[in-house]
Amino acid sequence: KALKGGLLKALKLSETHRGFLGLPALMEETRKLLAAAPAKGVSSYLEEALCADIDACQDPRALLAVAEVHQFMTGAGRLKKELGGVDLPAPHKKSCRTVAN
Repeated sequence: KALKGGLLKALKLSETHRGFLGLPALMEETRKLLAAAPAKGVSSYLEEALCADIDACQDPRALLAVAEVHQFMTGAGRLKKELGGVDLPAPHKKSCRTVAN
């Protein structure tokens, strides 16, 4: 449970997203945790905290990593069967797309 909270909290900071790209299995597990999280919490972490962090971020590599991670989280470019039976709910996808854009 502590790991779950830590992974989701890591999504609030743009500087941690490059780490997710280097650990694809961890990124997939985080996607599954995100899918199970309540929509209000996801919106708070992504649309409020992460977007504020993005506005303050000066590192272009971190910003590119944020977009790539959140495209992955939405399942973009993957078939439904490749998502392991776990698809993000629509409000979660909206939050990820807001961040990626």
